[in-house]
Amino acid sequence: YVGSRASAKEGLKSISRKMGQSQMSQSAESTGQLQMGEFLGEGVSRRAYSCLIAGTVGDWKAQDGTWAGGLVFKVMKPEFYAKGLRLTDKDKVMQNEAARLTHEFSKKNQITKGSEPCPVYMRTASLSKISWEMKDASGNVVIHPGDTVLIEGKVGAVFEKFNSNSGWSCGSASTPDALSHWTWVESDGDLLVCDLQGQRGHPGVSSQETWQGHTDKYWYLFTDPAICSRDQRFG
Repeated sequence: YVGSRASAKEGLKSISRKMGQSQMSQSAESTGQLQMGEFLGEGVSRRAYSCLIAGTVGDWKAQDGTWAGGLVFKVMKPEFYAKGLRLTDKDKVMQNEAARLTHEFSKKNQITKGSEPCPVYMRTASLSKISWEMKDASGNVVIHPGDTVLIEGKVGAVFEKFNSNSGWSCGSASTPDALSHWTWVESDGDLLVCDLQGQRGHPGVSSQETWQGHTDKYWYLFTDPAICSRDQRFG
């Protein structure tokens, strides 16, 4: 895959593109409330729950849940939390940098499926601090007082894993692998966006499962990426 090889090593800047019911808690960084919904799934180190927002929490407002097709917050899994691992600003910066690169990839390469455009998107994330304990329906602690959570737009419909951060690829989707390779080329080997997962859009996917006003016939919508970096600032 051929990229421009313009170096992205000097100060790559994140952009803020948000394309992408049991407990209530006050955010220490906001005037709003976060309402925890159902458990959605988990990765290697994080769990995801649907959520609603009243007022403003971090960078999100209550109405954002409408255009985004719903909101999600992510927390560390208990076994990693017990080891002292926490979500930090570094996690937010990494995901938003991956979103910036994804946007550039889509804009510069104009991916198509047949004769139809197939744009590529990545959900951005914000970090918010929660001031008190929140539990799930079974009484297990999900958020401890003072914990930070990542909040982003929901990725609905069928959720797929396309590649990993160890070289694995699903073998049935060339665009995610092209994106990973392009980020390596575009940054002169400094960064590689990988661990791509999310939604492979097609005419059978409702716009309610993407974001308000979405009109694409085909698309990819990613979330929860990883970035391999030469200086290990992201991993």
